[in-house]
Amino acid sequence: MKNKIVKITKDYYGFIKNMTDKQRAEFISTVCERVYDGKPLVTKDKYLKGVYVFVERDLQVAAQNSINGKKGAEVLAERKREMQPVELIVGSVIVTAKTEGNE
Repeated sequence: MKNKIVKITKDYYGFIKNMTDKQRAEFISTVCERVYDGKPLVTKDKYLKGVYVFVERDLQVAAQNSINGKKGAEVLAERKREMQPVELIVGSVIVTAKTEGNE
């Protein structure tokens, strides 16, 4: 299983600096619960609600980027497989045959 990572960006740090200790603890705990357990970002604190909107957008963008990256890697791997010529050794002669993608 791939480890998930929570990055604290400079934008997040700016928000965290303006929080009380109680808000900081709730923010970090709730963001970790969202990333690692899939729980929604929920709070009664109005300031944290605003910060969570910002964080949720970043998390959704990161998830979509991951999906798009996997799709791109699959396409690239398929192209590499198509480009490789098929070689067969017959006695001491190497026979190379072009596949459809290598014309």
